Amino acid sequence: MSRGKRNFDNEQPGTRYGRRVVLRTETVVHKMTKYVGLWVRCDCGREDLVRKSALVAGLADKCKDCENAERAEFMQGIHFGEQWSKRRAHHQTTNLPH
Repeated sequence: MSRGKRNFDNEQPGTRYGRRVVLRTETVVHKMTKYVGLWVRCDCGREDLVRKSALVAGLADKCKDCENAERAEFMQGIHFGEQWSKRRAHHQTTNLPH
């Protein structure tokens, strides 16, 4: 079952997806599924093999290290603390379960 013509333009080395740059392509076979994988390097230096469809859809534009760093930065930020205190104050005044 074919889904259409494969677009080779967006898998050329040097193509950028978010923080990632394509290094080379690789055909990956996993069980009964065959897909196009792209070796990419993140701006932080980490290299990963990523499914091309995830990159094109914008689901894998950062590596896990960068995502975790952003998440930790957000959790420690003032913005999160302010929202949490507002939420607790609201629940205490409305007698909702915490």
